[in-house]
Amino acid sequence: AGQPLDVERTRRGLVALGDVERIRAVWLDPRGSGPAVSFHPDLEPAPQRVFGVGGAFDQFMSGRLWLGGVDRDVFHMNAEGTAVARFGAYAQDVMGFVRAHADLLGGHRPVAIGARLAHESVRLFTDAGELPNAETQEGEAFVGLRDDPEVGAWRFHLLGDARLWREPGRNTRGSVGLRAAAFRARSEYEMGNAVEAVVLTDYQRVDADLSRVFAFSAAEVRLRVRAGWGNRLPVQQEFTLGGSDGFAGLRIGDLRGSQELYGAVRVRRRVAPDLHAALEVMTGAVGQGDGVLARRAGTYFGDARFGVRAGFEAETPIGPIRLEEGFANTGSRALLVRVGYWF
Repeated sequence: AGQPLDVERTRRGLVALGDVERIRAVWLDPRGSGPAVSFHPDLEPAPQRVFGVGGAFDQFMSGRLWLGGVDRDVFHMNAEGTAVARFGAYAQDVMGFVRAHADLLGGHRPVAIGARLAHESVRLFTDAGELPNAETQEGEAFVGLRDDPEVGAWRFHLLGDARLWREPGRNTRGSVGLRAAAFRARSEYEMGNAVEAVVLTDYQRVDADLSRVFAFSAAEVRLRVRAGWGNRLPVQQEFTLGGSDGFAGLRIGDLRGSQELYGAVRVRRRVAPDLHAALEVMTGAVGQGDGVLARRAGTYFGDARFGVRAGFEAETPIGPIRLEEGFANTGSRALLVRVGYWF
């Protein structure tokens, strides 16, 4: 009161409020004129608690279900608490964190502290069939800067990370280090681009999943590239060729290793109001050990694979439904049936 208005500070403060989930809108309600202007701010709060649920189905990985909630005034302080649990036939995990926006590095930054517990039955395959699953458990604690995805905008993580895990054939292991990531959402339900580096005292992992969509009058073309490299990776952190979408003609998770290089071109053409015909051409390889995608005799490591997947994708209120047949250059074939956005 009675002081000149700091316009720049006011601007920064209003911009920062855009990242505060507790406030839906701010009405400044200015009054007066000339040098004597006063503000009577009116805050429009968001609901304090929000809950959600979602699911997906894949004939290779079975069903997945997630449950989550956010408390925008946790502990009655300017912080939000988030908890998410995910359940599936082969993987289950629960994560929770508390986040507040603090004045750091010249702006409001999302500072978070949290933890995650996970169990995964890693599926292992051979040409002849499926081996017993590798049962793994992992616990993680983190603290640092943690952003939410936003459509069309790059967001970031920079976290101190501590992990403890167990995998078959090894004693329980622990490690500490850093995790950094940059990501941009394509839509409210899909990640468009993501780059992540995990540098721990026991293992290191760097991966990128980048894509771009070109839209035409009746067709859509998506270019996608995946690349990854790891050192001393636990089995649950290894790369699988094609990621969660798998590779044409192969079972999801069929080929895995500590290195991956993958590229695909997917074309969708509308054939009905909510139905697309889809054709995807892809190539890729996984590697293990020294070198980059070095060939190892008697294994699939370093061998380039080629595949084609074709079928239909329907747009529904519960997400896309895909029915596609895939063929690999090795002569194998596999049907992909998926309902919803995979997570």
